[in-house]
Amino acid sequence: MSTSASTFAPVQWFEAVDSPPRQLSLGDESAVRLSERLVQEVNRSRGREEFLSRTIPGIVQGWAALWGALFRRTPEWQAEFEHGRSELDGLPFESFADALDRNCVAFLAGRTPRDWSLLVIPLAHAREATELLVLGGPGLAEREASLAIEIGRIVAHCLSACERMHQFEQRAERLRATLDIASTFTLVHETEPLLELIANEATRLLGCDRASIFIRDEERREVVACPALGVDQATLRLPDDKGIVG
Repeated sequence: MSTSASTFAPVQWFEAVDSPPRQLSLGDESAVRLSERLVQEVNRSRGREEFLSRTIPGIVQGWAALWGALFRRTPEWQAEFEHGRSELDGLPFESFADALDRNCVAFLAGRTPRDWSLLVIPLAHAREATELLVLGGPGLAEREASLAIEIGRIVAHCLSACERMHQFEQRAERLRATLDIASTFTLVHETEPLLELIANEATRLLGCDRASIFIRDEERREVVACPALGVDQATLRLPDDKGIVG
């Protein structure tokens, strides 16, 4: 649900090149500590979900905001993680989309000092931004936009690092599992049980439901496909000089 445009004053846009001087309520020292903590949490977190749960509450608290969330457009806007509670009737998703398109921080000021304001921060690292960090509360100020730009960059870098580390961990785990599996193959001496074991372990390792074994029949110059798991037993024979798509 989108909120009415009259809820906020006209949107103010901030880029890195024209952001206002830093007269921040957060203070440079606090900003440095927050940045250091974000980087430290990359090594402590197992994946982006844990990283977000460890860091967004601190970002919300550091800004004296009451609510913060990371949004993704898929293509509908979805909050991947939230901290606090929003008191808004809806959110200005049109401004969210504009922030991504412009790759700029958007500041949406409330109409009165008691009304909520929003900081909408694109998270872009080495690619077009597809995510937003959104902070909300009555205490947010326009002068904090320059820090929002920097924190947005750091969060984007940290999320990218979390994703890479998670991929490396998955790859390492698969390699360890592959070595463990290979050691069991030497204990099986019959062909059919060995193929079934290979198929079972492959589906477990890759998280699949089905597995097929392809064997080359040299005498007939054919490739024999044997669906080993997930389907009724059957074989498919193809000339070994033909390709398979699918």
